[in-house]
Amino acid sequence: MEKPYFMIFLMTLFFIVLISGFLYFIIKLDNYKIPENLVVEVIDGDTFVLGNMDRIRLICIDAPEKNQKGFQESKIFLETLILNKQVRLEKDISEKDRYGRLLRYVYVNTSNGEIFINKYMFEQGYAELTPIEPDISRCNEIKS
Repeated sequence: MEKPYFMIFLMTLFFIVLISGFLYFIIKLDNYKIPENLVVEVIDGDTFVLGNMDRIRLICIDAPEKNQKGFQESKIFLETLILNKQVRLEKDISEKDRYGRLLRYVYVNTSNGEIFINKYMFEQGYAELTPIEPDISRCNEIKS
């Protein structure tokens, strides 16, 4: 008679420990937060995703799309500049484009100072200058 009660006790204790460990893991996981301005994915040479899942579109430039010549090179170049790094975003006039992406000028800190990503992508030949009204306040700076 004592063995079934002992087994039930052990099983109950096992599940309590198991659930406690699971809850501890969930609490620890909840405390780990990805910084909002950390770049977690690069879509192409002018679009990327932040840690808060916002999609960002670089203003004033246009990089090759998938299946276009230069797509892979442009994407890889942007990845080397910003992937897994925190960036600073600057808004112009519009908040978002027709696809729901945030329109921004983007900056990243390096050991040599801050890089203006929109301008650098254009200067290095990985994107074309494509001013789209009304978000053109820095397009001349990118061109020069």
